[in-house]
Amino acid sequence: MKSKEALAQTAFTLFLNNGYKAATLAELVRQSGLSKGAFYHYFASKKEVYDYVLEHYFLSYYSALDWPNLNGLEYKELAELLNKKYQEFVLEIEKITHGKISNYFIMFFEAYNNNPNFREKVRGFYEKLEQLLFLKLQKSHSDEAIAKAKAVDLIAHFEGMFFYHAVFPEKISQKDLRAL
Repeated sequence: MKSKEALAQTAFTLFLNNGYKAATLAELVRQSGLSKGAFYHYFASKKEVYDYVLEHYFLSYYSALDWPNLNGLEYKELAELLNKKYQEFVLEIEKITHGKISNYFIMFFEAYNNNPNFREKVRGFYEKLEQLLFLKLQKSHSDEAIAKAKAVDLIAHFEGMFFYHAVFPEKISQKDLRAL
């Protein structure tokens, strides 16, 4: 693994367990096993490594969706694909957090509340997804309010399952996630 990626992984774990404010640059350098000079070779500051971590461990999942392909799907196909993507996402988050999914939520909302750029990208993703679902549903519902509500309901269903899994990881096995 490249040193930059190893440093980012160490930073992710440190931010995940301690939060951004409590994580110190000295602790990050110590846990990474790199020198302070090596840290500054890759990142100019704790904020820069934090932004990199947010991009890599959070925002990259949003940008990984193949939007042109999604646009070409019918609603049922889109819902099935989103279901599959959410299952994969939850399993990946469980893996990279070593089962500390609730810490992932804490880190997410810490970034959401304190990082305007992160908040804007997250909101942009959900607005785009909601609009895509709305347009698909609008074809079969003459009432725009119903189509909009159903689009939000589907997103809330997936996000709710993710949240429920964070609260009760023992109640939903990987097999259960795949069966959603």
